[in-house]
Amino acid sequence: MKRFVSIKKERDLKKILSQGKKIKISDLTIIYLEKTSDPTNRFVFLVGKKFSRKASKRNLIKRRLRAIFSQIKIKIKGVDLVIMVRSSLAEKSFAELKLLIESILQKAGLI
Repeated sequence: MKRFVSIKKERDLKKILSQGKKIKISDLTIIYLEKTSDPTNRFVFLVGKKFSRKASKRNLIKRRLRAIFSQIKIKIKGVDLVIMVRSSLAEKSFAELKLLIESILQKAGLI
């Protein structure tokens, strides 16, 4: 069973980036767009090469983010989320990263 649905189409991503609401805390940015037509929540994690030149570090942070979002219950149905990560989050532990994600989602009113 899949834990969440991923945003795959570039046009969907561009729509979210242009029309979505943006919230930034330290080096974590969340852009979200509520949609009425589809009740599924979709996510995409953007971790660029500026984060780390090594793909293993970028994949590690993506795995951690996926695990955090599988544990968090989002109360609103039909939300597209774009999570953009900057470099200082590489040193944070899983628990610190989870607290940061929860605080930014509370600020957005999604949990």
